[in-house]
Amino acid sequence: MSGIVISYRRADTQALAGRIRDRLVARFGASVVFMDIDSIGYGADFASEIRRALEGADALVPVIGPGWTGPQPGGRARIHEADDPVRIEIETALGLGLRIVPVLVEGTAMPYAAALPPSIAGLSALNAVVVDPGRDFDVHIGRLITALSRPARRPSWRRPVSAAAAVVTLGLAGLAGWWLSRDGGADDPARLALTDTECAGLRGLVAEAPQRFMGLRGIIRGQDFWEAPVRIDGFDACFVGTGLGPAVTCERAIAAGERRAEMLDAYAASAATCLGQGWTALSGDALSRTIAGKDAGLLIKLDDVAGPAPLLPEGGKATHKLNVLVSALKPEPGVETKCQQVSLFLGSAANGFTAFKGMPDEAGGYAVIVTPAMFDRCRIVPVNGRLEMACDVATAVADGQLTQWMDANAQFYFACLGSSFAVEGVDARSRVIRSTNPGTGEIRMTIAPQTPPADRPLMTGLLRVTFAPP
Repeated sequence: MSGIVISYRRADTQALAGRIRDRLVARFGASVVFMDIDSIGYGADFASEIRRALEGADALVPVIGPGWTGPQPGGRARIHEADDPVRIEIETALGLGLRIVPVLVEGTAMPYAAALPPSIAGLSALNAVVVDPGRDFDVHIGRLITALSRPARRPSWRRPVSAAAAVVTLGLAGLAGWWLSRDGGADDPARLALTDTECAGLRGLVAEAPQRFMGLRGIIRGQDFWEAPVRIDGFDACFVGTGLGPAVTCERAIAAGERRAEMLDAYAASAATCLGQGWTALSGDALSRTIAGKDAGLLIKLDDVAGPAPLLPEGGKATHKLNVLVSALKPEPGVETKCQQVSLFLGSAANGFTAFKGMPDEAGGYAVIVTPAMFDRCRIVPVNGRLEMACDVATAVADGQLTQWMDANAQFYFACLGSSFAVEGVDARSRVIRSTNPGTGEIRMTIAPQTPPADRPLMTGLLRVTFAPP
């Protein structure tokens, strides 16, 4: 490897960037790793030195923390200023076609494209490495070193291009990298045949339908509208909505041209084959196809691309957006029902959950006699001489979005319970919702990794919500 450039904002992650630099130097050597504080001499032109370093490099490692965009009191973030050094580094790397491996630290999520200047919006589509500065630091740095050690896949046409053109191409890399390994033109229907990993992703979405996609409701983006916290293979982004019933919509850009019907047929046939027995293809119109199953239905649509048509890696332009809507055929309980149950569970904590206590079990706990509105299961358990109700729901959440995901869930409980309650953040994986009234119980939320169940492959986390007495 000829060069690795570390990009960071000093007011955000200088100390941690230095630790990362030290580990990379130990692995690749000091002559390979470039970090401005050590590598730029006094009196040298910063922008010129950065460009020189990037032109001779293989990879850029942006270290992204909570203040990476450079927030400023009473004004827009530094990242939106044309002379911002961090922005210049990203723009230059994109323009040169360098490999970019973002590093997310301190629970920071990858910035959304809409929150970035257009010239670097493509950064948001790149896979990132999460680095925890705590006891898992060595493990996480090992993953970063592995990512940087893989042979770079530079296209033969690599040459300096405008930053804007590079962003359009690289911004689609996360969702359309699979185009490069398939034969045929951009509008070849065979390109929409699902790969094994894309089939697994689609099956994972369908598996969440009986649970009304509760585990995929990540960061809240609006009333009854959530962004899924994990990237599903074969799609750029997925969103959960419950306005007309629980459904998850996933999307990606494609080049359909004049072959829209063929493209739809190809994807629908491949999806039906992937899902197997019990799925029936129904009639559709010129721009949609429908597939029905026992617990869910698929609506496959092609929508025109709004605004300038983005370029695909092989040089063609995306003409349409493929939308796959997976809807649950099980009714969605109203928000009022969920909030009411939360209030009832917490209110019954003081008297030992008498109204909800069912048959005792061998572990000294009790079954819960009501069907949870928003959990997979609940159980009343003895803890230090008193009873608590522990409710679990399997979920999907990426490490880089864990903090925001936990905050979004805690906000739901806070909204249900009212202003006399407050949310306390214990750490990235825990929250407590506690009342200012000392006679009221509390709600504790924790999330832990789990081995995904065979029938729910996306569910890599388990959220436990505990209702405890005062």
